[in-house]
Amino acid sequence: MDPAPIWTDLKTFPWAEFRDRVDILTGGYPCQPFSAAGKRLGADDPRHLWPYIASGIRLLRPRVCLFENVEGHISLGLREVIGELEELGYQTTWGIFSAAECGACHQRRRVYLLANSVCQRGQLPLERQQSAEPVLGGKSTAWRTWRSWTVKPAVYGSNDGPSSRVDRLRLLGNGVVPATAALAFRTLLDSISRTWT
Repeated sequence: MDPAPIWTDLKTFPWAEFRDRVDILTGGYPCQPFSAAGKRLGADDPRHLWPYIASGIRLLRPRVCLFENVEGHISLGLREVIGELEELGYQTTWGIFSAAECGACHQRRRVYLLANSVCQRGQLPLERQQSAEPVLGGKSTAWRTWRSWTVKPAVYGSNDGPSSRVDRLRLLGNGVVPATAALAFRTLLDSISRTWT
């Protein structure tokens, strides 16, 4: 198998082949089952992939998991996800983070969930590799990186996103701002690490 395979069907991914070889599992499972913009069918939505991910975590046993989803997940499904992760031996914490916290001109608020292994592999996963610094208040590396990006188009448009959610929405999607994911990871890891000391 290639070191970084592109797998088109999560339901058939060979999780067991990577058992105890993965430090961080990160991703955003489909939000349509939980999103306020949809029908909110939860587990009845055919796009609901969390059960496959939970089964994969059971086989893979990563040290840390970081997941992202929409705010609607708080009122539909998040409690079950946290419960399953804790049954698998993970300590969990979660929070809401926005692109605006990283200096962007839009909110794009997302729920991030961090799960930290407390069994099986025996130690607090991922001790910080750098000196502690405040991640809120504009001091993080992620924030400085985001602030250096140009957010205003050079020719047309404005800095408040695509017009009327039309032509460019397919291209832009509702994607994650990398600086927000970095902020969420560092903040949640700090939070969960404090409970171990």
